[in-house]
Amino acid sequence: MRKHPNARAERYRFRVAGDAWAVGTNNGSFKVPSPEGPFDMTVIVSCGGGWDHVSVSLRNRTPTWKEMCAAKELFFEDEEPAMQLHPSKSDYVNYHPFCLHIWRPQTAEERVTLANEIGDDAADWPTPGPIPLPPSIAVAPKLETAGARMMPGSPG
Repeated sequence: MRKHPNARAERYRFRVAGDAWAVGTNNGSFKVPSPEGPFDMTVIVSCGGGWDHVSVSLRNRTPTWKEMCAAKELFFEDEEPAMQLHPSKSDYVNYHPFCLHIWRPQTAEERVTLANEIGDDAADWPTPGPIPLPPSIAVAPKLETAGARMMPGSPG
């Protein structure tokens, strides 16, 4: 994750209820212009549980590769590898139909630094930790699936 304050990203930050914990960090909510057109991507950034995490969503479609690359370049160092993961089916959670995530495991040194900065037990987190599920406020209200129409061929 880029060092904070991330001057490249700060101009896109917006405040939402309950995000006071993000002040002075790279964590938080951002409205970032899409490289694909005249609209914004909603980006939620967090670090914890041994992972750096960025979620990218749009209102009515899934982000493109170009949009995911723009988010990766804005929040991660150029030479940091980061990834999109597909969890096991039993761990799969979908809070938003048009949201993708970028993950990067933190090093032991980064966890100690984070623990010193925020007074957390980050130094004791495993490497890599289990993939933390973002809080629902970070992505969107959970979609109700009862009575929802399934796509042909989809399980369920």
